Amino acid sequence: MSAGDWRVIAYTEHDIASFCLFQGPEAEAREIATQAPGAAIMGPDGQGGRKRTGTIARIELEPVKGDKPPTLKAEWIDGQREPTQPPDPKYPNGIDFDFSRGAARSCKLDLPYPAKRIGKYIITCSVCGWTGLVTTAGRRDDPRSVKVPCK
Repeated sequence: MSAGDWRVIAYTEHDIASFCLFQGPEAEAREIATQAPGAAIMGPDGQGGRKRTGTIARIELEPVKGDKPPTLKAEWIDGQREPTQPPDPKYPNGIDFDFSRGAARSCKLDLPYPAKRIGKYIITCSVCGWTGLVTTAGRRDDPRSVKVPCK
């Protein structure tokens, strides 16, 4: 999130669901907001595919303020064990995980580095529900950050 960012929030019919379509510069947010109403919403069909699950009924456009809570959060779960193996020498300064797969829009979260010991971070987005997991070992090759696609 950078200063001057705007968020486009989409709502389905009867406000059954809402999700963040975009977060970024105001001009892009306004362009997306004008094109989104009436667009189909695709969701899982329960068989590994996707099907139409609704239509965007309304859009809200709001500036992102610095005092808003972050959408990405990391919860560290302590494995209560110390590392027994040496760190991977290929990552002397930690690892930046990129789960975005080159998505045009993404969010990034810096993690406490290095972690206390063996454990894992559960990463969640409070806007779109994205969830991921990265493991830690309490060494210099631990994850430093995660980047996830913005829906």
